[in-house]
Order: sequence, then structure tokens, then C-alpha cells
Amino acid sequence: MASNFRSDWNAAFGNAPPLSFRLWDEFHDRWFRIHSLPESKRYAETEEEYEILLSRAESLGNDILGVGEPCWLIAAYAIPIDDDIVGLSPDWFFAHEAFDLQHKFDCIDPTEAPEDQRPWQVFATKTEWDFPRFRELLIKCADEIVFWNFWFSPSRKRLFMPYDGGIDIVLTNASEVPAYVSRYREWMSARGDWL
Repeated sequence: MASNFRSDWNAAFGNAPPLSFRLWDEFHDRWFRIHSLPESKRYAETEEEYEILLSRAESLGNDILGVGEPCWLIAAYAIPIDDDIVGLSPDWFFAHEAFDLQHKFDCIDPTEAPEDQRPWQVFATKTEWDFPRFRELLIKCADEIVFWNFWFSPSRKRLFMPYDGGIDIVLTNASEVPAYVSRYREWMSARGDWL
């Protein structure tokens, strides 16, 4: 499992910064999105809805990343981290602490105006995709307790990026998208832009 995060990342995504909220747009031709709940409901409120949400995350994660396959778990934090944001979410660093993420490098969001740019610290750990191990983190992503945590398969060059309401996927290449859209159409938005 010895490998270098930055070289794995650059081989798959070049100089794009590993900021999940930007990657779906950066690689739009390789992207699709599923919603976590029927009728595009954003947040689970019942045990049954959480089971639907988790079932979709497990099926999609297994398909995109591969059960037991090596991957990177990544988190990015803007610097300085606003105290009010951390105050709203005491579990802000859950992945960082639970999975021993290590600082890899700093980057900026090049889409921000120069006067608004601030550094982002990128943390990652090499792991294997194992849904039961990541169940709690996936719930925290869905509940908007943690942000910008995602998985990257270096061998498949794919991204699995959960957020509050769904999961953004970046595939290996654009030619894969139609087959995946067909496979997961029932979980996708009815809108033409898939948002």
C-alpha cells in the first residue's frame, strides 16, 4: 500500500486541487450525481430513510471504488478555520481523527478571486474501501456535520464524493458516463443538468 498521495493524485487529475466542491465541475464530462433519497429529498429523518441513504452509498461505493480496493480518504480544510464553523459542528475533524489523516500539502482554490483566496490544507490516508468501516463518516457527510471528505481510487482514477443530499462521482473517462447513468438513473435528479 506504499504510495505517494500527490503523485497518485497528479497522475489521475493533474494540477486540479483536491477540493471536492470544485471537482465535479472541473471534470464535468466524467461526472454524474445520485441523490441519497427518493424524490431528491435532502436529509434523512427516519431510520428507514437512513437505511435507504446508506444502501445507496454502499452500492455505489462498492461499484465505483471496489470492495477492499486501495483508495485514499481525503479531507480539505480552509485556513484559517473559522471558529464559528467548528462551533457549529464539533465533529468537523471526525475523519481526520478517526482515520489518522496526515497533512499532504496546501493548495488554493483557483476559481476564487485573488483577493478572496486563502490556503487549503489537504489531508489524506491510504486505506481500502470498506463500507462498514466508513458508515459513520458517510452519515456525518449526509447530515452536513462534516464537509469535503471524499475517496479517491488511484488505480481506477475515480472519485466518490458524498455531500448532504447525494454523492458526486467522477469516473475514469467520459465514455463510462452513459453506462453509469443508465445503471443509476432511478437515483438521479429528473433535471436535465442532474443537479
